[in-house]
Amino acid sequence: MKLSVFTRISLRTVALAYLIALLLVPIGVILFRTFENGIAAFVDSISTPAAISALNLSLLIVAIVVPVNVIFGIVVALALARGRFPGRGLLQAVVDLPFAVSPIVVGVA
Repeated sequence: MKLSVFTRISLRTVALAYLIALLLVPIGVILFRTFENGIAAFVDSISTPAAISALNLSLLIVAIVVPVNVIFGIVVALALARGRFPGRGLLQAVVDLPFAVSPIVVGVA
């Protein structure tokens, strides 16, 4: 089945518009709600001691967790790609589990 040029361009435009809406609408709502009381209120809320402490803790956790995840990720990837060992299927299942389970389900659990 051969589609006309107009039909192909129309379908592509609709698909792109849908994808852009899926991305831009949530970002727009977040930005609107963040700044609905003005930039001064936003700056006041992020400059509280609690917010600064939370940011410092998040950055500390990121600085620790990212290198550890990289090291373990590389080791597990090499083991799964090159090795044959008992429990390989279980390890593969544990690695694949986050792709199969919705983050919302994990968060509720």
